[in-house]
Amino acid sequence: MERDVKNFCKLMNENFNIKQSVKKIRKKYPKGEMSVKDTYDFITNGIIPLAKENHYNFDFDDYIDYQLKEESGSLEKEELFDINGGRITMKSLGVASIASIVSEGTDLF
Repeated sequence: MERDVKNFCKLMNENFNIKQSVKKIRKKYPKGEMSVKDTYDFITNGIIPLAKENHYNFDFDDYIDYQLKEESGSLEKEELFDINGGRITMKSLGVASIASIVSEGTDLF
C-alpha cells in the first residue's frame, strides 16, 4: 500500500489533470486553514476515491502513515509519539499535519 500512496502522491505533483482534479475537490471546502474534520473528509472522500479511479489502492491510514513518514524524515512513529509525550494520537497528529499542508496553499492546492 505504501508504494501506491507514494506513486499517487508523485502523480498528484506531476500530472496536470490530477492536479486540476485535486484543486476542484479542494474548492468544496472553506478557504484557508482546514479543520481536522474537513481534512479527514478531503482525504477519505476526495483523495482516496481519486486515487482509486487511477488504479491506486490505499486507505486513510496508509495515506496518513506515508505522509507522517515523509514529514518526519528518519523518525519512526514511536519516536514521534515519545516527542509529543503521548498527549495526542499519531493519527490526530497526522491529520493535523495534513490539514496544515492542505491549508498552506501549496503548489498542489
